[in-house]
Amino acid sequence: MYPVVLFTYNRLEHTQKVVESLQQNTLASSTKLYICSDAPRNEEDKPKVDACRVYFKEIRGFAAVEVIELETNHNVKRAVKRMGDMLSSKYDAWIGIEDDAVAHPLFLQFMNDALTYYKDNDKVVIVNAYAHEIAFKNALIKKNYPYDVVFGVAFHCFGWGTWSHKWKNFDISMPEKDYFKGLGSKFTISNLSWGHLMSHKVASKPSSELWDIHTTYYMLKNDLVAVWPVRGYIQNIGFDGTGLHGYNFNGNIFGEALDPKANIVFTDDIELSRKYDFAIFVQVALKWVKAFVGNFFKIIFQRK
Repeated sequence: MYPVVLFTYNRLEHTQKVVESLQQNTLASSTKLYICSDAPRNEEDKPKVDACRVYFKEIRGFAAVEVIELETNHNVKRAVKRMGDMLSSKYDAWIGIEDDAVAHPLFLQFMNDALTYYKDNDKVVIVNAYAHEIAFKNALIKKNYPYDVVFGVAFHCFGWGTWSHKWKNFDISMPEKDYFKGLGSKFTISNLSWGHLMSHKVASKPSSELWDIHTTYYMLKNDLVAVWPVRGYIQNIGFDGTGLHGYNFNGNIFGEALDPKANIVFTDDIELSRKYDFAIFVQVALKWVKAFVGNFFKIIFQRK
């Protein structure tokens, strides 16, 4: 089985829920779990980071558990790069998951199957485990899309996997200007990326940690894609105001109920997916609008 790396910081309760969800996977006992524990960025966060590190010593239920305690604060992007390079030197492929991404019991099975199936497909560079459940239901399932996976020039880093020979070519960065020159109109790019690259102005700042947007940009530049499940394996519980981004969305926005298939029908038909891009873009855009409108009203009511 391919190894899993869990990226953590200071959210003990979230991390425990993620670990417990992984333990419920049928492949857990044959999977090695790496835990990348980032160092505190300030003294205020140190007790919370320490509490997480104490908990890590108690974790059982996997083939092995190895904790990497970073001595300096790396933040998200540098931690991912460091662990990706390390795991790529040891394994053919590997799986990543964040500390607020609760996994379905079939998560590891799907990831291993997808990583095996698409290993030699040069167009596919990353596997997503998350799905925009309602958006995909409206844009794909209701329109009789025939497969259980769909391809997109878009990426969410909640739960994901990649291959060592593809990781070495990853460029998780963006230029500060002229980033879309020669790549098409803004509408075409927004459509292809399902709206992900609409946050290009924030992502292009040198200090940006939005490595999922940088990965989306890397795919756009190089005519590559990610594969997504039509029915997802990840619920994100971190948009509750506790994350570094500070967003406090309704729990149903990214924590949609999961109902994945046990037996997946994979496909290599990337061109078919392109016919559904606009429908997905519209549905995902509506999802983000709903999320931010809800967040706005929460802020207003909290001020009162």
